[in-house]
Amino acid sequence: MSNMNIGEKIRQLRLHKRLTQAELVKEISSLTYLSRIENGNINPSKAFVDAIAPRLDVTPNDLWGEDPDIYERINTITSDYKEHRVLTDEDASLLHLNATVTHPPEYYLKIYSTLIRFYCENSEQNYNKAYDIYLLSKNFVSDTTTASPSYLMDYYIACGNLFYYKQDYVKTNAYYELAEQFIDIRDESLALASLYYNIGIVKRRISKDNATCLFYLKTAYNIFKKYGDSTKIIGVLIGMGNNLIETNKLDQAFNYYKEAECILKTPVSFAQSVIEYNFGEISRLKEEYDKSISHFQRSIDICNHIQNVGTKLGCYHRLIEIYSKLKDWTQSDYYLQKSFDEVDPENHKFLYLELVTIQAQIYLLRGDEQKYEKEMKKVIELAKRMDQYMFIHKLANELANYYYKQRAYKKSADSFMLASQYEGKNPLKSLDIN
Repeated sequence: MSNMNIGEKIRQLRLHKRLTQAELVKEISSLTYLSRIENGNINPSKAFVDAIAPRLDVTPNDLWGEDPDIYERINTITSDYKEHRVLTDEDASLLHLNATVTHPPEYYLKIYSTLIRFYCENSEQNYNKAYDIYLLSKNFVSDTTTASPSYLMDYYIACGNLFYYKQDYVKTNAYYELAEQFIDIRDESLALASLYYNIGIVKRRISKDNATCLFYLKTAYNIFKKYGDSTKIIGVLIGMGNNLIETNKLDQAFNYYKEAECILKTPVSFAQSVIEYNFGEISRLKEEYDKSISHFQRSIDICNHIQNVGTKLGCYHRLIEIYSKLKDWTQSDYYLQKSFDEVDPENHKFLYLELVTIQAQIYLLRGDEQKYEKEMKKVIELAKRMDQYMFIHKLANELANYYYKQRAYKKSADSFMLASQYEGKNPLKSLDIN
């Protein structure tokens, strides 16, 4: 390992622990002394390091870089997290400390995979922290690494998961496809089934190829069924139902959701909130609006109990559409405002695009055509910045048809041209993930 300045190690760990300089050295030393150490002007005394190490959740030897068993410790921590999804503060601090010192490539992959997953999956779901770790990893991880492909696969999956949580489905798909090239190194494992499931879900977001999506989901389903993993089976059944809704096979989709509901043992759960949402969606598509509203309201009630923001926002969007169709503008405005209050454009990109699209469409329903045109153009530009090519194709087509009905043929042709540019376009060709 490198002799990274011990002052820099102390500074990085202090920032990771969200400690001020004063908090770290309270009753230990002066702020000036710590500042000079962190700036690399002086080396700390042994007594100082012994005193601050516990506050940073590391050992003095970790700070000095003198632990002969460091690789064994990293292996144990990362393996335990992969199996049990538990990471103590002390273990997280050790991984942070070793994220920027010189290691063989496999240890960078293990460290960054674990930290990215941890910050996405822990109770705080600190996606911004996970993203910071991801950005840091780009300085240390190479696609041409000599490390075992299994470690690189784990890293790609962790990165894909991060962007899935951030609803950047194009980058999610890019990383999952990178991971997919290594699947021959694993048997029919639960990890492989999870990857197939994730790929199937994401491809439905960015592609119209429902057959491919369904292939991945059915492959995942067969593996999960082999292991008797009921939680994962429920997820895949919901995914397959969603795929059937896309092709308007509503009764078949309903049967998948009912099968999932029968397996589910916890009525107040993430899965049940999603099932209720999808029951509401089927009723909405059948124009059974009273039934649809009841399902969406039940889903919202469950979401409020379990803090499931994503599904709740989905319910709000559908309620906006229903009440707009019924011309109940009071209710429509109510759920539109609730959506904007809760949506985070950075972490809910896909939902945010749907929301601003709905807002634009409401202007048209209310007869404000000028505002509709202006807002639709803004949404298309936003979708371009987010690399959401399916959105661009869909919205440009909608705007083209609108202009055609208005006999604005030149504008209609321009919009159709834009739509054609993004039809079937591979978003990965212009994507830089390195």
